[in-house]
Amino acid sequence: MRWTAVIAALAACNGGGDCTELASGGWTTDGAAGGGMEMTGTLTMDAKTCTFTMTDWSMAMTNLPDGGTVDGDQVTLSGADIPVGCVGTASEDGTSVEGACEDGSAFSMHQG
Repeated sequence: MRWTAVIAALAACNGGGDCTELASGGWTTDGAAGGGMEMTGTLTMDAKTCTFTMTDWSMAMTNLPDGGTVDGDQVTLSGADIPVGCVGTASEDGTSVEGACEDGSAFSMHQG
């Protein structure tokens, strides 16, 4: 029974794989991740589920990501009014992400 719980917990993070843990704290975003301009917000990572939230944006706008998922080093942003299919690659140390969306718009995110 205990091994089943351990295996289930591991499987919750990317089908049993590891994910790059993004650094929690203040982040600066630009491009599609910042509503088309440089913005700051707070990223909170949940390494157990390989998900993160974005809150405390420097401006109140509707087209900002509210979080996302991490699969290996691939980061997918989520949010109601952001461009579709925003996927990027996290740095090995989890302090930056560079990517693009299906509409061709680019985005960047970095801690600090």
